[in-house]
Amino acid sequence: MGERRIKHYSNKHRILLVGEGDFSFSLCLANIVATSLDSKDSIGRNYSFYGERNLMSLKMYGCTIMHEVDAHTMTQHPLLANQHFDRIIFNFPHAGFIRKETSLLQIELHKEVVRGLMKSAGEMVSEDGEIHVTHKTTFPFTCWGIVDMAEEEGLCLVDEVAFWKEEYPEYNNVKGNGVSSVAIEGGDKDEVVVIGDEVDSVCLANSLRKKFKKRVTLEGDLGRMDSNWMMIPRLHTRKGDQCPINPYSSFGRRHSQVEEMTGNGDGEGHRA
Repeated sequence: MGERRIKHYSNKHRILLVGEGDFSFSLCLANIVATSLDSKDSIGRNYSFYGERNLMSLKMYGCTIMHEVDAHTMTQHPLLANQHFDRIIFNFPHAGFIRKETSLLQIELHKEVVRGLMKSAGEMVSEDGEIHVTHKTTFPFTCWGIVDMAEEEGLCLVDEVAFWKEEYPEYNNVKGNGVSSVAIEGGDKDEVVVIGDEVDSVCLANSLRKKFKKRVTLEGDLGRMDSNWMMIPRLHTRKGDQCPINPYSSFGRRHSQVEEMTGNGDGEGHRA
């Protein structure tokens, strides 16, 4: 089978998708194994017809579906332990609606979801792989400090791109169920893993996808070469470590360009 791509993702990648609600993002990638923190019975109740329809379609594509898997402890799951992935994706992480979004408690609950994901994903991403976190850039989501939490787990920001729902056929942004609904996929070569919970969003226009890699130290003045022998320059993080940044993403902006546009050096930029 030849390579097929949807924006940043290829059927040649091993992908762990974190944060699925009704499995619609899984369906747009299709070549996956999908899991969820929700029980199988709760999918129909929480997501009505569409959740069950998406599960049926995934099974038709030959995807393996697992339920009641926690993103924070997925490294200990018997089917995921010792596995590594090229892409680990969490779309719109959310802790559930406990308090108002602007309350400090609610913000801390959201941060705990992301912090646990970064810890687990940091152990499961391949040496040259990426962790993608999609989030809104309006207040109070700018208070989460996603980049800082990633750095605490030995990761560094390598790119930041606009997220357009229209780029992903079948995808619907929906409310997750409970404190941390989770979906996971994994197994054989070319399978994808899905984990997580998504938050309902009135407007996804002000959304970004942050890309993280394991922090590395490079020797010499030249950046390393990628698989196409294109030079990849280096990004110095606040901790003084060096990390490659890919300026050739299909619809993205480089992190430095986002900072220049917004004047915000922490990566939490607002689109105009």
